[in-house]
Amino acid sequence: MKNSINFQIRPLKLQEIFELINLSFDVWKKTYPGIISYAQIITMLHSRYSHKEIKADIQNEKSFWLIAKKKNILGFCNYAPIGISSNEFKIDKLYVNPIYQRSGIATKLIKTIIESNQKIKFLNLQVNRNNLNALKFYKSFGFKIHKKIDIKIEGGYYMNDYFLKLKI
Repeated sequence: MKNSINFQIRPLKLQEIFELINLSFDVWKKTYPGIISYAQIITMLHSRYSHKEIKADIQNEKSFWLIAKKKNILGFCNYAPIGISSNEFKIDKLYVNPIYQRSGIATKLIKTIIESNQKIKFLNLQVNRNNLNALKFYKSFGFKIHKKIDIKIEGGYYMNDYFLKLKI
């Protein structure tokens, strides 16, 4: 772990969407080459990180965005309940600026999710099967591989992921 840095975790504000989008593009372009094609990276970024999509998520009462912020956004996550069950949530996005990875930000984001709702019994997420650094992190946190999934997405691409589950 790099030296700990001071940061605060709080909900994302509408006026921070563009900063979050810029960080998303930076993280993806540094993380995913060699894991998925550049064309798939761009396709997924444009479909999942548009201002319209993120604004709709922020305004959705069942979707929660958290950011780790010092002066700039250092990392962020988005999570929501699964189905009608109020005790199972899925982390849809969790990214940390590569410069600040291994400084405790992702751990603090996950702990904040867990502490935000005492009813949470399970946390789920998907991670690309070839994203070995992310897999190692999630496994160290206690997540277990629940199943292997292949999902066809826009552009004819596939998400070749593991579905991970953490029992709280």
